[in-house]
Amino acid sequence: MGAFAEASVALEDLLSLLELSNIWDVPELKEQAVKAIVELRLVRVETCDAVIERAEACQAEDLAQVCRETKAQNNWT
Repeated sequence: MGAFAEASVALEDLLSLLELSNIWDVPELKEQAVKAIVELRLVRVETCDAVIERAEACQAEDLAQVCRETKAQNNWT
């Protein structure tokens, strides 16, 4: 598996964890999932809009904001 595929799998796993931690109301786990996504730089041009959508659905506004800032800084349309 290539690095891009591994990053995609990791991002999907962490977004699923984010969603579950929101459902289960475990804020510490939610924070860790967001932190991992940001620190591992898993958001790419291809995934940015979907990550924003899922982050907003989970009330993870900090992740959505990082994505919006990254999108603006990199001129991703």
